[in-house]
Amino acid sequence: MITVPVSLPENIKATAEARARAAGFSDLGAYFAALIESGAGQPIDAATEAALVEGLAQPGREYTRAMWDEKVRRFEQRMRERGGSGQ
Repeated sequence: MITVPVSLPENIKATAEARARAAGFSDLGAYFAALIESGAGQPIDAATEAALVEGLAQPGREYTRAMWDEKVRRFEQRMRERGGSGQ
């Protein structure tokens, strides 16, 4: 088995852990594996697969809270410019 590091915002991690426990999984790894396997038979288009493979080949990077806040700020700004709430 290989290890794949995954970075999640704290609130998403807490949600995933709660769902994993509720579904009877011993850890997040087992829960994520089951989620992936449950969709394994679904078709994926070539462009999406290529993008996923490219992304997986890239080194991971850790987001600081400031980086995440800046991403959210830019997203909300774009939504305001388009007439959406961004909230």
